[in-house]
Amino acid sequence: MGNSQRERAINMALVLGSAFALLLLIITSVIEITVQLNIAQQTVLQSHQVTQARQATATAAVNAYPAYLPGSGTVLISDPLQQEKYWRSGMDSDFGGSCQFKDGALHVREEKANRNYACYSFLSSFTNFALEVQMTIIQGDCGNVNIGIAPSSDMYYYIEICSYGRCRLIKYLDNTGKKTVHLVERDGTAAIKQGFNQTNLLAIYAKKNILRVFVNGQQIVMAQDGNGTMGPIGLSAVDFKNATEVMYTQARVWTLN
Repeated sequence: MGNSQRERAINMALVLGSAFALLLLIITSVIEITVQLNIAQQTVLQSHQVTQARQATATAAVNAYPAYLPGSGTVLISDPLQQEKYWRSGMDSDFGGSCQFKDGALHVREEKANRNYACYSFLSSFTNFALEVQMTIIQGDCGNVNIGIAPSSDMYYYIEICSYGRCRLIKYLDNTGKKTVHLVERDGTAAIKQGFNQTNLLAIYAKKNILRVFVNGQQIVMAQDGNGTMGPIGLSAVDFKNATEVMYTQARVWTLN
């Protein structure tokens, strides 16, 4: 073989060697990129799973049955009251009342003296339940929770919390407001944060014929009445002498076990 043939053979070998090395480099790079992509996908998936688990844990914690209430319960409603979902909005200008979702809360107003305006739940029947809601009196007199007494559409319980510390549990026997039974009344209860823009955590426990009212984790009222089956729940503002605005947030209802 001549020198020229040997040189061509050597050059060809060098070219093939370089091509093979380049191909090997490309294959290695592709494998590395694929591995990195798989790692990235697994990391994203794991992160998503961790986020979901944390959200589920946080939701479970938020909806957990309060330790200060008797017994146990299963969450039925969890509503931050930021928009119309489980409770209605609306107004009655002739009566002087309104229910408005604004600034991330339900604001209930009553502007005519000796009147009570309520924003009612869409659900119309509750049996053996507990309710918890945050109540803040922005101005005026009192806030209250109205709970209908099934099967009557006219009878209801009235749980009142006032800016000056009064708490009352009244049973209304008709829709005129004239036939009432005052079950419990407490004045100046220490558990109630008095004044305006003070948030009180109000809870109502209704099982069979037992009604209990808690404020900020403390039981302040208990009465034996009713049968555990009740109608819609109203979140209200009460104007005795002063135009009243009450803000409600974080409403939760549990079915008692």
